[in-house]
Amino acid sequence: MLQALLTPALAIPTGMIAFFQWRTAHQRVVIDLFDRRMKIYIGCRDVLRKIVISPNATTDQDGHEFKMASADAEFLFGDDLVEHFKKVENAIFDLSTYETTLKDAPVGQECKDLVAKRRIAIDTVERFYKEELRSLLKPYIQLKQTLRW
Repeated sequence: MLQALLTPALAIPTGMIAFFQWRTAHQRVVIDLFDRRMKIYIGCRDVLRKIVISPNATTDQDGHEFKMASADAEFLFGDDLVEHFKKVENAIFDLSTYETTLKDAPVGQECKDLVAKRRIAIDTVERFYKEELRSLLKPYIQLKQTLRW
């Protein structure tokens, strides 16, 4: 009789321990994912800040730094956000190219066209840095704990 009562008495604590271990593992996954996403956010933000502060000094190196900072984005974020990263990356490389070309461009219509294209690239980078980056990343960089049974 005692053995019959002992089995459920041991099964309940064992079940609780298994549940808490599962919950701890789940929390660790959520925190690890948060850390990896935050690393991308901080890296991209730092590169973009440097470009926004001094767009005239933009080089291909800035584009490569942004590319490296956002390299794992396709694995951690949705396709919509990855497309934004690519658009900004292209704008950074364009901005670098326009800066180099403007130095040697003769005064005239070609110069005006380059300045207009440069302005569009700067606006794309600034808009992403000041408005879009935080709002697009916000749903991904939250420590939401969802329990799935």
